[in-house]
Amino acid sequence: MLSKVFLIKQGKCCGNGCLMCPYNDKHSGTSNTIRDEVLDSLEPWELEELNSNPDNIIIKRQEGSDNNKPL
Repeated sequence: MLSKVFLIKQGKCCGNGCLMCPYNDKHSGTSNTIRDEVLDSLEPWELEELNSNPDNIIIKRQEGSDNNKPL
């Protein structure tokens, strides 16, 4: 089973029916938009891992009263 972090790093849905598919329009093979509930469930270490590569889009948590909601 591939992790959601690995799948997000791929940049888009592969269309192979991955159990942990993090993308909207799951299993379509065309989506590159991450579902809100997946973003909301990312742990701090997962955000750090996703942001460790300068080629990746930076995913961060909003500042303010709800610090658990990533952008």
